[in-house]
Amino acid sequence: MLGFDWSSKKGATSEVYARDDFDPELQTPEILAPRGAAPTITNQEPGSWIPRTPDGSTHASSQEEKTITNLDHGWRPWKVVIGCFCLIVPSYGLLSSIGLFQTEWEQQQLRGYSKSDISWIISIFGFLDCFFAAPCGILYDRFGPRLLLLVGSTIYVASFIGLAFSTTYGQFIACFVVAGISCAAPTTVGFTVVSQWFKVREGLATGCVTVGSAVGGMFFSLVLQELFNKYEWRTGVLILTGIIMAFMTIGNLLVERNDSQLTGAETEGVWDFTALREMSKSPKFWLICVSIFAYEMVLFSQWGSIPSYAVSTNFGDKQFYLMMTYNM
Repeated sequence: MLGFDWSSKKGATSEVYARDDFDPELQTPEILAPRGAAPTITNQEPGSWIPRTPDGSTHASSQEEKTITNLDHGWRPWKVVIGCFCLIVPSYGLLSSIGLFQTEWEQQQLRGYSKSDISWIISIFGFLDCFFAAPCGILYDRFGPRLLLLVGSTIYVASFIGLAFSTTYGQFIACFVVAGISCAAPTTVGFTVVSQWFKVREGLATGCVTVGSAVGGMFFSLVLQELFNKYEWRTGVLILTGIIMAFMTIGNLLVERNDSQLTGAETEGVWDFTALREMSKSPKFWLICVSIFAYEMVLFSQWGSIPSYAVSTNFGDKQFYLMMTYNM
């Protein structure tokens, strides 16, 4: 192996000398220290190298020297999974049992309105939650999850505080419009950030987060049964708001983005639809889109129709258990 010997004298030429301690197993290049000087050992991973100049400085940029989190290992990735789970429970989980609000309004606060009129309230909630996922995804790429979660969670909790003091049809719609838009933030972050912390176990981690929707649906079905049967509307919804705030707080504290996995494209060309145009040329892409659309349509429609159907068939006292079973 050949190495270079730098001379400290100005104008001196470099001397090329041979090394007899060359290890044929070593595949990474190495730049030697000046002859007679103690070699500088750099703490680096096997298979990597950082060139050093004679004064001991390095050419590696701060980005290159940044510590890369080892995916799938350690407690931090699973901490994020727990945080995402806590975000999905009060968002998609509550949405899974949203039909119970409709039957409560039909029998109490909005008795003078038809079922179709009342169903618009919860339909708007679900639609806005899904529709604003794309804008929230762009904000997530730009600014990360911290600010997005803080703002979205705060407004989401505030919308339920307003819901507790609502008495008219217009007020209920206004609260659920705000709730639907703000709910898009925790749901988008909850389903997105996990992929940055896992590679081999990404499917397992995403599955654990998705379970939060079913767990939340079963949990809130039982909670709403107790709240609607034992408390007046305002008190019950305020208790519900406290539960939502507790889950959101845990999620905000535990969720973080893995900056080591950023590629630099997150802040560039967020409106670039080149990839979408390419995918749209494939029949498989459209088949997947149609399949997901059909699945979501059935899923969302049953969340609202099961409780109402149970009441119309004199099984109103069983509607909470029917929703819990459906979410299983």
